[in-house]
Order: sequence, then C-alpha cells, then structure tokens
Amino acid sequence: SAEGLTHSELAEQYPKLTKARTENKLEVPFPGGGESYLDLFKRIEPLLLNLVAETQPVVVISHLGILRVIYSYLMGIEPKKCPYLELPMHCVIQLNPKGYGSEEW
Repeated sequence: SAEGLTHSELAEQYPKLTKARTENKLEVPFPGGGESYLDLFKRIEPLLLNLVAETQPVVVISHLGILRVIYSYLMGIEPKKCPYLELPMHCVIQLNPKGYGSEEW
C-alpha cells in the first residue's frame, strides 16, 4: 500500500509505475494498488448520472481525484484533461446546471 508515503518514497518503491503515471495519469493507476482516473470515472459513473439528473442542490465533499472527475464531467471537460485540472482546495465550488453541462459561479 502507498498510504502515508511521500512522493519521493513512492518513486523509490514503485519507480516504473510512478514514471508511467507521470506520463499518463488518465490510464495508469496510482502506485500501491490505487486507481487511475479512468477507474474513478467508471467507479462513480452512477453518481455522475444521478448528479446530472438531480433537481435539488447537492453538496459533495471528497478528495481531489473524485472532485476533478465530477467537475470535469459536469463542465464537459474531456477526460484526458481531468487529471491536470487545478481546483482550489478547502473551499466551495458552486456549479449550476444549464442545458447541457454546468456553469461555475
């Protein structure tokens, strides 16, 4: 497991996987048994579909990987850009549905 390891410790223990993930975060899983961003998309697909159909406000509190997937899906950002989205931490991002997709407030 990679839990609790620093970036340098990850690179030391999983050099090939760390290098591959640096080049392709979308498809290459996180070292130590983690998920790729494609894995995340697949795992939370039911949630994404429910969010699109939801008519009431929803609050999502999660780690950055999941938040990137949700944000990119709702904003219509292509999946290959998802792992590199710069989202602010420790704040609220409000997305409002508008036709096809969402807009950020």
